Amino acid sequence: MTPALTGSVAHLSPGRSATANRLPVRKALAEFSHERLPAPTPLGDDRYTDRSEGASAEYRFTAHLFAPDHWQVEGETITGQRAGSELPL
Repeated sequence: MTPALTGSVAHLSPGRSATANRLPVRKALAEFSHERLPAPTPLGDDRYTDRSEGASAEYRFTAHLFAPDHWQVEGETITGQRAGSELPL
């Protein structure tokens, strides 16, 4: 990499990228859950699983429900799996 390009992306790191990717996934899970597209399945202790019909991917997360059916998903708890293997968010 050229020095100018290295300096322009020096703020990027895998950890920051993972955090940035987690935020829209959290928002999507909360919005889709609110609209019941599909409705998440409770696992107990505020844990839920969300798998769309026929999809091979599954997302698990912790969330709190508020009226009127507002979902507050805890972003740091989101995990994705496909065929038993963890997926990056």
